[in-house]
Amino acid sequence: MAILLAMAALGSSGRAEGLNSKGSGAEPVERPSLGTRLLWYAPNRVMDLLDIFRLRLRVGPGLAANVRMTDYGAFYVGRYDAIFAGLPGPRGSHRLRLPVGMESLRGVVMAGVDATDDTRHGPEYGPAEINVGVQMLFVGAEAGVEVSEIGDFFAGLFLFDPRGDDYPRPRPKVPDTTSAISLGEGTGVFAVDPKPDRFDSLGARLDYLHLNVQRRISEPLRATDAYFAADSDAPIDPPQAQVRLGLYGTVRKHRDFEFEMTPNVEMDVELPNLKRRLRLFVETARANDLPERSVSDQDDRGVNVGARKWFEQINLSADAGVKATWPPETFARLIWTREWQLGKWGLRPEHRIFYETDDGFGALATLRNARWLGDGNDSLFQQNLSAKWSTETDTLTWAASVSFAKVQALLDENLRGKNAGWEDAARAQAVRYTCFGSDGNVDSHRVILGFRGPLYKRWIYWEADPGLEWHRDDDYETAYVFRFGIDMLFWGRAYE
Repeated sequence: MAILLAMAALGSSGRAEGLNSKGSGAEPVERPSLGTRLLWYAPNRVMDLLDIFRLRLRVGPGLAANVRMTDYGAFYVGRYDAIFAGLPGPRGSHRLRLPVGMESLRGVVMAGVDATDDTRHGPEYGPAEINVGVQMLFVGAEAGVEVSEIGDFFAGLFLFDPRGDDYPRPRPKVPDTTSAISLGEGTGVFAVDPKPDRFDSLGARLDYLHLNVQRRISEPLRATDAYFAADSDAPIDPPQAQVRLGLYGTVRKHRDFEFEMTPNVEMDVELPNLKRRLRLFVETARANDLPERSVSDQDDRGVNVGARKWFEQINLSADAGVKATWPPETFARLIWTREWQLGKWGLRPEHRIFYETDDGFGALATLRNARWLGDGNDSLFQQNLSAKWSTETDTLTWAASVSFAKVQALLDENLRGKNAGWEDAARAQAVRYTCFGSDGNVDSHRVILGFRGPLYKRWIYWEADPGLEWHRDDDYETAYVFRFGIDMLFWGRAYE
């Protein structure tokens, strides 16, 4: 998804937005003669090759972690001040980057929005860099590949220089301070607010992220959609993309300790200028799994990116897209769903038929039955049933659950008294029993206490679910489980 956003941004603007430094504009220069380029051919190819890779060790105090899939998929949190040694990454605004130097970074980066403090010794990532790094107390490491520099290297073999970094070149203007990403604020309806040089508090960083993550994701999609407008002078501006990001973990103790962290991504984008009025969606690749499975227990990994056509008259949606795994996998599916409200009882059946290049053809059926209790509809009783079959496994798997929840607040209070689920709760406590099976066997039982509440304002929520499990493969011996997570909602002013 990050790569698609980067391509959309580049295609809609027709140009790159520059380097990740303040005041680092590059002026057009006269191209060296053919003889000069031949003379510098070997040194330039070596430097272009080194620009591709970042591989360094760091020594210095700090605690930080970062993952990035281009600037649009950049995530970082922490603080460190260190000395590094190794391959420094792309040269960017420098004529030469030494393999040893100082580096520091403090703050948060989320989905390409930079809420870090400006620093004189930032990492200076490339705009298309794929990277992972960590700093643990006094030692850290980082490795990455700058995808755009790969193209620059191969173009250089034929004496082309798309990055404009071949020697000889004028001495670039090196900025006084740098930040964590290459993207600037951008332009357009959903341009990101200018970043302050320094944030006064964690709350200020979070507020900046909450305001601008939607904008960062929405603008390249809006600009791409405007290309398809019937009237290019008056395109329809779509609403900002609604984004939900989460990070969930599971600690399980049976004979050994097990620990796992799993991200969760949900995004829905309306593209009104497309002639067929499609919607773009992004979701963690678990949509075709049994919904009773928690996020961290899902079998599928990766992210689904696709387009959706909704046929409102028959309550049917048609989806097609790509699962962002390696190698990439394609999928298509038809989903029929309907909701009935019978007094305080809500009934929601859903049936889907899907095809995935990995699992082949399959079908998934679910039924959610819910009833609100109490004069103020402050308690919720719910039953879920689901079953799945695919040609890849040729096995019918199923799940059944029953839960009772005390719901003090919902993310959308308009859902109170209707067919809401645990994912719609803002503050709630619940007890939930679930059993899983395959064909005629019961494979496992689970009893969970669920707790959910607000962590920061009305957009960051915490979740904690201690419980017990009994698995047939473990002779139904008791396993202790603790699931926890953070849920972040970028739903815009309408939600607020």
